[in-house]
Amino acid sequence: MRARWKLALYCLDPEQCSLFRMLLTTRLHVDVIACESGSELVATLAQHDFASESNEIRAVILVHSVSLQDTKVILHRLGQRFSDVPVILIDRQGTCTDSHAATRTLRGQIDNAELIDAVKTIAARKRGPKRNVFAERVSA
Repeated sequence: MRARWKLALYCLDPEQCSLFRMLLTTRLHVDVIACESGSELVATLAQHDFASESNEIRAVILVHSVSLQDTKVILHRLGQRFSDVPVILIDRQGTCTDSHAATRTLRGQIDNAELIDAVKTIAARKRGPKRNVFAERVSA
């Protein structure tokens, strides 16, 4: 049995955080690590081993709100230390000016299918062929 991959979720609203966590856990069968502060998010990413696939965080979901003033700082810190981890920014009000730093931005009222599609697209791994077909053709 394969290990379930992980997502880090940063959201200030506890109701919205539990809704996103339940949705992602039930629909995508992933482990969601909810963080309550930007420093907790960076510390969570720092303690995970990115060399092993079983303990890897595949993506970060950052929910922007009007009261969240440190979105720019969090995106900058994530870009500096963890540039290979994709970030999905959910901006419901459309007020975030630093959305270019995120890998994908979802604006306005999003439905569940749109969030699930974004997570699937962002967290997908590039997989090559199982065997070297070109080498077999040359040797034949």
